Amino acid sequence: IKTVSITGEVRFPGTYAITDNERMSDLITRAGGMTPDAYFYGARFTSLSAKTIQQKSLDNLIQDLEIRSQQALATQSQTALSKEDASIIQANQQAIQDFINKLKKIRAQGRVSFMLSDLQTFRGSENDFILHDGDALFIPKRPTFIAVMGSVYSPSAYLYKPKSRVADYLKMSGGPTKTADEDYRYILKANGEILSCKQVGYRKFKNARLMPGDSIIVPENLERVPYLKLIKDISDIVFKIAATAGIAIRVF
Repeated sequence: IKTVSITGEVRFPGTYAITDNERMSDLITRAGGMTPDAYFYGARFTSLSAKTIQQKSLDNLIQDLEIRSQQALATQSQTALSKEDASIIQANQQAIQDFINKLKKIRAQGRVSFMLSDLQTFRGSENDFILHDGDALFIPKRPTFIAVMGSVYSPSAYLYKPKSRVADYLKMSGGPTKTADEDYRYILKANGEILSCKQVGYRKFKNARLMPGDSIIVPENLERVPYLKLIKDISDIVFKIAATAGIAIRVF
């Protein structure tokens, strides 16, 4: 028996058995339809097959990071001239391994970004997926906040204001700290998409409009950490890991 779950703002949430070629709109209908409080933009659909693909991608990124770190440490070892240098290298090796072990604990969520709408519009649209065993749909209530996380002076959730932009919320949080990596700032949207400063440029990023439930992430500058500075493209790899997992990574 193949089963899927639907929770949140539907009239009859729960786990349902499905038949072949049953679509998401069919599931929503069987669950009694959505309530008036349903927040379409924040709907979260997860798939076991997507989770497998995402986890493989995460594992490959972390493996690449591990190889790069070993290469960097091997190069550093060749230049060691004293016992003190050897001790520093050993400490760096342990610190890097601890960091990589932390990343290895990250698990893919299997989220698939899509756009939900009222049932009449949604049915038969390109977002009306065929369901598979283990799929799950969560439809939240409309949130009232924007989260600002990471290396800012006051990480918190701030009241959503329709006319406010990214720059306004960063200002509310006190702005980036001295240890922030402003080049790799990004928005984790409530619908699962990622909008990064690298992708659109500084001006467009700071003027980007947000939706309720979006999160602004300001990562730490990894290049300032001596043992992480050894690894080429460390910031880019960690950003890709965070984006793939759909989370904000705290390094320390």
